[in-house]
Amino acid sequence: MNRALKLKPDTKLGGPLAGIANRDVRIAVPMNWLSENYKWVFDGIGVALLIAGGGFLIRHFAGFWHRLREHRLAWPKGKAPYIAASSDAIPPFPDMLTGFRPAGEDKDFWDKPFPAKGSVRVFAGAGWQGIPDFPKTMNGCSHGVFMIRWRSADSDVLVRSSVRYSSGSKRHEKAGAFGYMSGTNCEQPMFRFRNADNKATLVDVFYELKFWQAAP
Repeated sequence: MNRALKLKPDTKLGGPLAGIANRDVRIAVPMNWLSENYKWVFDGIGVALLIAGGGFLIRHFAGFWHRLREHRLAWPKGKAPYIAASSDAIPPFPDMLTGFRPAGEDKDFWDKPFPAKGSVRVFAGAGWQGIPDFPKTMNGCSHGVFMIRWRSADSDVLVRSSVRYSSGSKRHEKAGAFGYMSGTNCEQPMFRFRNADNKATLVDVFYELKFWQAAP
């Protein structure tokens, strides 16, 4: 007749029976704990899955929004002045430009040193102001392209912007507090004070440039 072996907590066994008893106790303890706390365990797993899923969705939509923003803020193909509502609305410089390669850091069309960042000051009543010593040429106008992103130091002061051969040439212009434009190596970005809501008579224009060199 078979009899079930009953073990008390202080029962001491030797030999093979000790291993069996200890194994049963090790299995029974976590199983009992799980049966008593299964709701808490599965709630915790559910929360963990929810957090992981939420993180995945956040990363997915963040990447989608970033791609959408880059698409909407793509640099225009036209070589003309453009106005933006804010600095964040100015398109970033592109990584590639068909038929051209980017010049080196702080280098112009010809790989000569030229600061890519700076500022120019424009005054009320004055004419068009260009960037000092801008590396434009008189001919070979297909050898390079420049791009510029700029903003007025005071958003209440509007600045006229234009891509011109010189201050005396007649070209299309646009006015605003934030903008961007591009042109050939025979042209240059120029600025002019337009008006101010706060009666200012001058303003600094901060800019950054990117030069491109003709390539095969």
